[in-house]
Amino acid sequence: MGKAQFFLLFFLSFSVSFSLEIGDPCEKDSDCGSQVACIGNLCAQVECKGDADCGSLQICKEYACLNVECKASKDCAPDRYCKGYLCQKLSCNETSIPKAHSCVQVECLNDSACPTDKKCSGNSCISYSCTNAYAQNHTCIPYQCHQNSDCPLNEKCSSFLCVPLSCPSGSYPSEHACVNCIADSECAQNEQCINSSCAPISCQEGRIVSRTCVANVSAFQPEAPSQPTQPTSQAAPQNQIPPCAFSALILSAMLLILLKLRK
Repeated sequence: MGKAQFFLLFFLSFSVSFSLEIGDPCEKDSDCGSQVACIGNLCAQVECKGDADCGSLQICKEYACLNVECKASKDCAPDRYCKGYLCQKLSCNETSIPKAHSCVQVECLNDSACPTDKKCSGNSCISYSCTNAYAQNHTCIPYQCHQNSDCPLNEKCSSFLCVPLSCPSGSYPSEHACVNCIADSECAQNEQCINSSCAPISCQEGRIVSRTCVANVSAFQPEAPSQPTQPTSQAAPQNQIPPCAFSALILSAMLLILLKLRK
């Protein structure tokens, strides 16, 4: 054994032998033993002189071990923290959640914090998985239509919804579209309905009659020759002898006979 070790053991044995016992006068705790404290200038037996002398959830107060709820936040639930040896509830704002004894910022706490076509899941905004439907107002809404024919005649299909047609002045809804006409009778006399709109009739070398372009007749155009008139039923045939001519022949014949008789 070396000299240094010898003197260290001698000093420790001397200090222990001269430590004050219970009831001995003292000025401070260090004058007394390990479980002895200086109280009223006398060494007295105590339960503790520091927290290390007590249990894990105890503190040394006035030389006695007292039970406490916590000594650190890890002794509390995840949504609480330790303050004054008590577990206090965390007060987080609307964009954070209590986690590991502190407030942690998150994307959402409920659907209202997300866009209307998304939902809050696991504190994150995620898209809906809709089948034959669309996401709106944080839910899946079935499609009303895929094409115009799925809607009433005065509506059209827009973004899978049947919406009423808003037609300008002078037009009206018909078969899912705004039209000005569907028949010629809805247009002016010099117009016709083409592609649901009234359009002027093109007639540069003529005139419009009943919505039809009729060519003009020239004033100098020769008239067609007139057809010969047929003889009336009273007209005598060309080979027939008129009655007056027949009588004259008879008289002439009679006169010839008389003349021959006189001779």
